[in-house]
Amino acid sequence: MTPGTQALAPLSSRFVALLIDSFFHIVINFVIALFIRDYVSFIFALAAQVAVIHHFYAKTGATIGKRIMRIKALSTETKGNLKPWQGVYRETVGHYLSGLLLGLGFLVSLFNREKRAFHDYVFQTVVVEE
Repeated sequence: MTPGTQALAPLSSRFVALLIDSFFHIVINFVIALFIRDYVSFIFALAAQVAVIHHFYAKTGATIGKRIMRIKALSTETKGNLKPWQGVYRETVGHYLSGLLLGLGFLVSLFNREKRAFHDYVFQTVVVEE
């Protein structure tokens, strides 16, 4: 139970939430690619993804996938919700870093009590059940 008295989110819930979020990002990219077919589409797709992540962290403290799975990332420093910009960095840069080297950053969560992946350590977060 951490931070506070909340139970840690099961790894299966975290994985399903990641799949759901990935699906929404693919849809965003596909829709943008239908209308814009040059390098500008990449910039629009990235901006749209950041805007969606920021919006959901600002409103609910979690991404779409995390909301559906009833889990959320909390700060290990403040024991509370992440600020929207922290959520954006965690979900973009953090997941990218964890995905490097065949996903070893995600596999770290299998070998520690708090079920924290590499990006959780970098951005000082823990994922808990709501």
